[in-house]
Amino acid sequence: METLIDTKNPVITVLEPTPGGSLLRYSETHRHSILEKLEHSGGVLIRGLFLSTQEELADLNQTLYGNTLPFLGGVSPRKNPNNSSFGVSLVPPNMTIPQHREKNYFPDSPNRASFYCHQPARIGGLTPITDFEAVFSTLQKSAPADIARLLEEDIYFNLTYWNSDYWATKHDITVWGWQERFDCDTESAMNALAESLRVSATHYPAYSLVESHVPLTTLHPTRHTHVIYPFFYHSKRAIPKYYGLNEYQLYYFNLMVNLCEDTHYDILSGRDKPIPMSFIDKYHKAIEQHTCFFHWQAGDCLLLDNDWLGHGRIPFYGNREHWVSLSNTDTGKLTQKTP
Repeated sequence: METLIDTKNPVITVLEPTPGGSLLRYSETHRHSILEKLEHSGGVLIRGLFLSTQEELADLNQTLYGNTLPFLGGVSPRKNPNNSSFGVSLVPPNMTIPQHREKNYFPDSPNRASFYCHQPARIGGLTPITDFEAVFSTLQKSAPADIARLLEEDIYFNLTYWNSDYWATKHDITVWGWQERFDCDTESAMNALAESLRVSATHYPAYSLVESHVPLTTLHPTRHTHVIYPFFYHSKRAIPKYYGLNEYQLYYFNLMVNLCEDTHYDILSGRDKPIPMSFIDKYHKAIEQHTCFFHWQAGDCLLLDNDWLGHGRIPFYGNREHWVSLSNTDTGKLTQKTP
């Protein structure tokens, strides 16, 4: 059985085979059909089949794409990271995770992201899926001058990771440092990882700075269409307006993520003159226009074209167990082959 989820863009294809079978076996026997649908719609949700362990999700990626990505670290720490899969973000359940493309603040971000629901949240936890290719096309019509300008600019992504012991001593607050976020124990290990990721890491007594140049818009590697970077939720001005964070949450978030507003340049200000908030308003309207939501069920497996579609998470209540594995269709990127 095959259905479509929602009538809005993006059109995520939902496959509902006979329930209760093996997801790995299904992916082996239907690999060509799954990849064909993924190429067409950007997302495939396989419903009602099961995996036993987190490692089996990496096996599924190996079956579909021929490789898996090692855990790279990033903005938020993950549950149970290993060499080829990891748990979902440990961001508190009462906070929204706005739509993003997995690890796309790294120059070599993964092309494919797979998510498996072992246990859905008791309440909430819906996942929004946004078509960032359609968002770009909409903005090209509604804000052509702004889009023309943004095509010529880069984001200078600046991630600030405070040392957890510093904040515990000064403010009795525990925060995630670069050690937790990148699963590194020493500065030398972090520097080596940063070099492999083509970013820079600078260490200070109280914090470490990870910097990366990321294009604001990219060309999809196979569709050759423009996709806009999901930057909106990183703006200190946009967060409280659109995501309702309280002062403590906003303060905590700003400790972690900064778009160089004080040192280099702010994405909302640009290099030469401010980008008007009217553009940001149009951006959010385009996001709403090209987003659909779905409820997770146990046994759901979501396959995403990470160069095209973004995903997020609304707040939830209760235990929630999801697994993630990343892959690349471009074998020139940082991947690992499973023997």
